[in-house]
Amino acid sequence: LASLFRLRYSFQHLLEPNGCINYVGISALGIPASITTLGTFTRLSDGEVAALRAENGTPLRSDTSVRIDFDRPRLSIGPSYLPLTFEFAAGQSPPVNLCTTYVDDRVRLCLAAKGGRLVFTRGGLAAEPIADEWQALLTARPLKMRSLAVGSLVAVATSVALIPTSRVSLKLIKWVALLSFAAACVRMADNTRNPPVAPTR
Repeated sequence: LASLFRLRYSFQHLLEPNGCINYVGISALGIPASITTLGTFTRLSDGEVAALRAENGTPLRSDTSVRIDFDRPRLSIGPSYLPLTFEFAAGQSPPVNLCTTYVDDRVRLCLAAKGGRLVFTRGGLAAEPIADEWQALLTARPLKMRSLAVGSLVAVATSVALIPTSRVSLKLIKWVALLSFAAACVRMADNTRNPPVAPTR
């Protein structure tokens, strides 16, 4: 799988007054894709921090502990100047409780309620324009599931009509495979939130 999927970058941006963005870029079958998730954080009370300490045994700080609630993630496929963006109808991440244990102008260290340790740094790719491409992806109107299915069928039909079978572009095959995979992910997320109901008599 490592040869098929590759992590390109992973950013977290803090937004005033109480927002955050998780922006993760991957390469799937050589095609760029990204997942963008908007979250809002809320300060935890001393009682909530004490309850999490007792439940998980982690030394959360009461002065910097927050809960982050995430919106539905967006999957964007293709180059940043012309991506195909889809919003999952379901599949929100569960709330995350964590505290900041250290912060300066270069590094932020966090401890999650269940013991995970996170390190966030400034500079490097985070200082490049690619780190802010999430803004356009969040403002773009996401495509519907039907558009994804139609796009896949059009791509297949075009390849059959214009390109001899023995010379079908490998890049096109990758695109069709990735679009089909995205369609399956969206459909599974929809079914998770809204499972089919058996008819009643």
